[in-house]
Amino acid sequence: MPRGSASPLNTKQRGAYVGREEEKVKNEKSGSKVNSVLIKRWIVLIIYSCIILFTLSIVRAIRDATVESLGPRGFAWIISSMFALCGIYLAIWLIRKKIYRSPIRLLIILCTTGVYIFFILQLELAVERLHYIEYGIAALLALRVFMLSHRNAAAILLALIYVLDLGLVDEFIQWILPMRVGEFRDVGINLTAGIFALIPALACSVESFLFRVPNRKSIAVVLLHGTSTLLFWGVFITFVHGFGHEITIESGTRFKSVFAETVFTDVSRTPGSVAWQDVSRSPRAHRSERGFFRWIDESIRQWRAYRHPTPEAYNYEAWRHARHRDGLSNERYRKYHEAREEEVILRRYYKPYIDSFNLMMADSTFERYAKIPPKEPVPYISPVQELLVTTVSRSQFWIVVAICSIFMGIPGILLHRIRQ
Repeated sequence: MPRGSASPLNTKQRGAYVGREEEKVKNEKSGSKVNSVLIKRWIVLIIYSCIILFTLSIVRAIRDATVESLGPRGFAWIISSMFALCGIYLAIWLIRKKIYRSPIRLLIILCTTGVYIFFILQLELAVERLHYIEYGIAALLALRVFMLSHRNAAAILLALIYVLDLGLVDEFIQWILPMRVGEFRDVGINLTAGIFALIPALACSVESFLFRVPNRKSIAVVLLHGTSTLLFWGVFITFVHGFGHEITIESGTRFKSVFAETVFTDVSRTPGSVAWQDVSRSPRAHRSERGFFRWIDESIRQWRAYRHPTPEAYNYEAWRHARHRDGLSNERYRKYHEAREEEVILRRYYKPYIDSFNLMMADSTFERYAKIPPKEPVPYISPVQELLVTTVSRSQFWIVVAICSIFMGIPGILLHRIRQ
């Protein structure tokens, strides 16, 4: 054989090598394309989430301006129109996907839509119904992001975890903002909106990989993200809602407070005591009158103080009861009996506050409201501070959170290390 000529074996090896190199280049191009799409989808998701969070301080102003110009019915009509547009878009999308050819998928979508409408109608405030649009879109955008990096059922779980995290951040910011209140109930509404948005999307999806069993990598990511969300939820419950006591008065009216009833008894006996003299100003209600840096300093101080027997916590609860009383007695709700029960709570347990601000209801109005039948079930249960944890103590709560975090976090870390 002449020098320099290739043997058949070398030629075969060279061909296999070239094939592997071509496949490698192809995979790299495919991977770079996926990464480019993933980055774009992350950017869209982050921008959309920032829009939700950064508009929290102006949503109420926009709502009040709209109600003032168009009236409550006009505002409700606008919200209904937004839902109608979403429904039309969904119908067009379903027709383009030819879902009508699959009776099972069509039945799933119709049932989900019925339950979706039922939950929306349970919300009295029209503005709360916007959560079902906002967080439904957020869930779909999150699913588009995670389905690229996790081609199995973990993408669905991660999308729901993202919606839960976004809802917690949303309510945390609302709790910090002046004249706003953060509630875990709204977090539940947001998560429900995400679930209802994902069910039709999954029923229509042609991406069968979304129903595959997650691999080790995906399980590790879900467990680690779930652990961080659980810890964040614990912080949210501790600072935003906190722990307290349920108090019942003679008429059967019940309300929750961070204070035990014995503390209120001490206040009523010694209204001029040093511990309760700082009721001349409601820091939360008048926070907007102060400078930005003083507002931050005050917010940090209130984070530490609201869930303990302090004047700030006392003022905060009294302010919320007074605000809810005024809301019940306005022309929109006309729940005068319930407003009177809130006044009973204020007069009995928060009298130093309403005396300081001259917020006591007139006696003639108080007596007139007593003759009006209630619109809500009797006995009255005040929704103010209704989500305070009263069944367990703070230490018991965090013991449970810590145990659950350990059982989720350690397997996640081990699976992540095994994958590496």
